Amino acid sequence: MDPIDVDVSGPTVRAVDLSDSTVEIETMGWDTPAPAVDLDPIPRRIHASVSGRASELVFPAVHANVFAIEDDSIVHLFDVETERETVELPERCYYFFLLSRPLTVVRFDGTATLQRRSDQRLGLSFDHSTVVTLGFSDAPSYPRHTITVAPTTDGLATALSHLSAPLGDSGVQNASLAREGHPPLLEFGDETVVPDAVAGSVPETGIELIVPDGPEWLFPATPFAYYLGATVTTADRDRPVIRAPAVGLTHEFDPLPEFQIQVGKLVRRTFQLDLLVKTRYDALSLSEWSHFSEESLDVDRLEGATNAERLRTYLELPESALETALPEWKRRWYVDPTIENATVLPFALNDIGLVLQPDVADRFGDAPGQNETGVGRGDPVDFEPFVGWFADSEPDHAYQGRIQGFENELEFVQYRDADVRRVVVVNDPDRASAAEATTESFRERPPDPLPVEVHRNVSHDELADLLSTPTDLLHFVGDCDGSFACPDGTLDPAHLEDVDARLLVLDGPDSVDVGEAVIEHGSVAAVVRQPDREPTLSSDVRRLFFNLLAAGFPLNYARLVAEQYAAGRSDLGIVGAGLARIAENDPGNYGHLHGIEPAGDGRFVVEDYAYVKRPGYYWNPDFPDAESTFTGKVVRNTTDAAGIKALVRHTDDPIVYDGRIYWPDPDDLFYPLA
Repeated sequence: MDPIDVDVSGPTVRAVDLSDSTVEIETMGWDTPAPAVDLDPIPRRIHASVSGRASELVFPAVHANVFAIEDDSIVHLFDVETERETVELPERCYYFFLLSRPLTVVRFDGTATLQRRSDQRLGLSFDHSTVVTLGFSDAPSYPRHTITVAPTTDGLATALSHLSAPLGDSGVQNASLAREGHPPLLEFGDETVVPDAVAGSVPETGIELIVPDGPEWLFPATPFAYYLGATVTTADRDRPVIRAPAVGLTHEFDPLPEFQIQVGKLVRRTFQLDLLVKTRYDALSLSEWSHFSEESLDVDRLEGATNAERLRTYLELPESALETALPEWKRRWYVDPTIENATVLPFALNDIGLVLQPDVADRFGDAPGQNETGVGRGDPVDFEPFVGWFADSEPDHAYQGRIQGFENELEFVQYRDADVRRVVVVNDPDRASAAEATTESFRERPPDPLPVEVHRNVSHDELADLLSTPTDLLHFVGDCDGSFACPDGTLDPAHLEDVDARLLVLDGPDSVDVGEAVIEHGSVAAVVRQPDREPTLSSDVRRLFFNLLAAGFPLNYARLVAEQYAAGRSDLGIVGAGLARIAENDPGNYGHLHGIEPAGDGRFVVEDYAYVKRPGYYWNPDFPDAESTFTGKVVRNTTDAAGIKALVRHTDDPIVYDGRIYWPDPDDLFYPLA
C-alpha cells in the first residue's frame, strides 16, 4: 500500500495519507505534463509528488515555513502566521513547508506573491505560468517491517541494535526524521529474522552500548540505541558502558536504578542539541541558543559530524547549562521489564518516549498520589498527560497503556475508505442528557462541525452491528459493568469477533472490564469509569472533555484538562493508546492552551503550551518579537489589549483565564476582559 495517494482532478490536487487525512490544493491554469523538479536537498522523506504549470495555488489555512536554496543548502527565510499580509518574493529557488496533514512541500523557481487571504487560506500567485512541484510526506508513522528474535536477552539486544533502521545515517537530521519513520515491530520466534531492508538500513555508527545481562538493563537503553544507532550487547558486568573507539569515547553509567535516569537524560541531551544545531545551520535561531556559544556548539562542524563525534561533544557540555536550556522530556513510558512486554518498545520509540521502570516514578513526580488532578491545582500546564503506565497500580494522571491498543491503531491507519463516523448510543433513558455533551461538542465544533449519529434503546444485535462497523468514536451511555446493557439483555464484547470502533467512551460506572475487552477485540483506546474512585462524572467535566476532544486534544490530555478546569477529580481513566485523538482534526499536530493573566497597566501575560505528539518540533508564538522555541514547554509573552484581541480573533484554541476555560468567539469581545 502506498503511503500517500495523489490525485489531480480538474483544478484540484488532492493528497490522502494512510489515515485518510486529506490536503487539497486549488490551482489556476494547472497544466501537465511539466518537468519534474528534484526535491533535494529537503531533509525529509517525500512519499509522493506531482509537477505541473500553474499561475496560482491556494493552500489550506495552515502554518507555513518559507525556505530558499543558497549554495546547495536550504536556508530558512520566514514563517507565515495567521495575520493577513502580502509578501513579494524576488527571483529565487523557493521551498514552502506547509504544516498540513499530510505535510506539503512546494518547490518553484522565480518570482511570486504570497498572501494570507480573508478566509485564512494561503495564496501563491505568479506573474506567468510557472513550473511547480508539490511533494507530500506521510504524516502517520507506519512500520514497514517486523524483526523476529529469540525470547532471550541476547535476542532482545539483537532487536535493539536494528531499531534505528528508519533513521539511517542522517546526522543531526535525525532530530527531524525520528518523528516520521516508525521503528520495525518486534516479535519472538525460534529463529532470528531481520528483513534485508532493515539490515541494510542500520547505520554503522561505531557506537557500542554494553549492558549487564537482563531485560531490566535493556529496556531503558532502547531510546539511546534507536536514536544513536548503537550496537547493543550484554556482558558479565555490573554497570553499562558506551564505547566509540574511533573517537576515543568511553562513558560509564552508574548501576540501576540510576542508569535509566542517566541514559534518559543523555537521549534528551543528544536529540535536542541535534535539533538546535540543525535549526541554527538552517539559519533559524531558537531561543534556547542563548544558553550556548559558537565555541561550545560549533554548528558548521557538528552539522557534518558523525553520531559518535556529536555524542562525544555533547557529553563534554556542563550539565547545569543543559538543565536550564532544554525542555523537560515529557513522554515517559513505565514498563515492567519482562521479555513479554518488549513488543511495546517500538511504539515507545515512535513517540521518542523514555522507557522507565515503575520503581523510579517518584523521581519524576509520577508515582501514585504524587500528581493528582483537581480544580485549582496550579498553572494551566501543571500536569503530566504524556505518561503511559504498563504495569500495576497506575497513578491518577497516567493512562493505562495496553500493547494491544497500539497494535490495533496500526490497523485503523489502513482504513482508507471507511467513513469517519461518530456514534452515540443511549441505553439508559434516565441519562439521556449525557449524550448531549457529545452531540453539542462535535456539532458546534469550530470551525467545521462534525456529524454525530444518535441511537436510542439499542438492542443486543443492533449494538453488535454498531461495534462491528468502522467508527471513529462510539460514546455508550448506560450500564457497562462487565457487559453492555441493552433493552433485550446484555452484550459481552468478548463474544464479538471484531470491534471496529476505534475509540470508545464507556459512560457507566465500573466500565474498566468492558474497556479492556474492546481493546482485546480491536479498539485502540477506551475512556472508562474506574471502580476504585468515587463514582463521579459531572456534566461539566463530561462536556469539557468532549469539547477538548473535538478541538484535537489527545484522550488523556483532554481528561486531565477537563478535571482541572471543570469540577475536580472524576472517575475517568484511559485504557489503551492513551494519546489517541479523534480523526479529522485540525491539520496541526497539537492541542493548544492559552493562559492569560493581567500584568497591570493594560498589559497581559500569555502562557502558551503546545502539545505535540513527538519531540523534534519548534514553533513561533504569534506575538511581535516572539522567538521561535522548542515545543513541549511553557512559553510566556507579554502583550497589550490589542494583542489579546488578535489572539482571540485568530485562534480556535481554548483560553484559560482566572481558573476557567473559555472558547474564543472571533465575533464577540472576550467577555472576561471586555
